Amino acid sequence: MMREQIFNKLKWPYPIKWDLEQEINTDILVLGGGIAGCWAAISAAKKGAKV
Repeated sequence: MMREQIFNKLKWPYPIKWDLEQEINTDILVLGGGIAGCWAAISAAKKGAKV
């Protein structure tokens, strides 16, 4: 089953703009830009991780 079909069956409340979708490769993904998120991103970057 294709991902578009899966998302359509889930009745996602927001339209998915497939033409804007991108793949991003990282070592660490930090969600949130508060104090903890910024600290995590900076610390990981200082240690050489692709954040």
